[in-house]
This record gives sequence, structure tokens and C-alpha cells, in this order.
Amino acid sequence: MAITPAASLGSSDDVDGVSRRFDDLQYRGDRAGIEAIVSPRLRYITGTGDVRGREAFLAATTVSGSRLNPFDIREREIVRMGDRSAAVLGLATISGSDASGRRFSRTLRYLDLFERIDGRWRVVLVQVTPVAASLR
Repeated sequence: MAITPAASLGSSDDVDGVSRRFDDLQYRGDRAGIEAIVSPRLRYITGTGDVRGREAFLAATTVSGSRLNPFDIREREIVRMGDRSAAVLGLATISGSDASGRRFSRTLRYLDLFERIDGRWRVVLVQVTPVAASLR
């Protein structure tokens, strides 16, 4: 398995570029854009360990009235598993305000699993794990 350093920026054609676009779409809460990248069979493992599907992920990432700051992503790695799949993992701090105007900040380890389907990289699994304050 090859690990691609975070510093390498790929085109929108490769998994690195698609992954970065996926992050940006989530930051902007762009439901149509997210829908175009996530597989209909997406599995979403929440920070509490629940396994949910595509609709739950879309609801969680496109909350009406919330405002996000740009994501602070560190320790980003891409692990390629052949020509058709890749895992993108990292440590992300997500902050902003919820629909009620309350400020929040949380740090998560994340894993996005991509699969090349019909010539396009699609997200088939997302897992987020809250990180203890001492590890931030």
C-alpha cells in the first residue's frame, strides 16, 4: 500500500483531488455536491458508533442555519488499495456555530473510503471518532 503525502495536490480526477473537494463541499454544506460524490450505498459510522446510511450523513453535513469555519485538517494520508479503492484519513478540527448560534469546536479522527465506480471516485464509507482534548 502506498501512502501519498498530504502535500501532494491531485487533479479533480484522482482520489486526492476528489477527497479535497469532498471536504470543501462538507464545509460549505453543499448537499447537491455531496450527493454527487457519495455512493447510494454509503455507510456512515458516527462518533457514537452508530452505523447509518447516506441520508443520515447528508442530514448531518448539511444542517440548515449552521455556519462552519474552514476545516483544520492535519495528519492527512491517502492509503491506496489497488486501482479501485483508497482510504483517506486524518485529524480534523471542525468549528463554527449551530443553527441556534451556539459556537462549537470538535476534533475528530476521520476515515473516508473511496471506490472507483463507473470511472468516478465515490465515497462508500465515512467514519468519525471524537478525539480526547488531551490529544488535540
